[in-house]
Amino acid sequence: MIYTTTPEQYKHAEKIAEKIQQSGFPYSFCTKLLAVAKEYEGTYDLMVLWEEEDDIAELRALERDFVAEVEESWERIYKENHKPLEGN
Repeated sequence: MIYTTTPEQYKHAEKIAEKIQQSGFPYSFCTKLLAVAKEYEGTYDLMVLWEEEDDIAELRALERDFVAEVEESWERIYKENHKPLEGN
């Protein structure tokens, strides 16, 4: 079973995504990361770990993890939320 984030978690994820962007990630990536985190609580959990981490090596490992999450999940989430109009 996949667990989605709660509205409170999503608001927290928005704040973390801003920090991730400030750390150097592009806005477009952060938008995708936030969309994935909305659908998957596990991605949100990675973001929380990133926010709390002080060790640079661990930060980079977490960043690789959420880059992989976006690469793996973004296209499917986008397609689910942007279905073609009937008749097209």
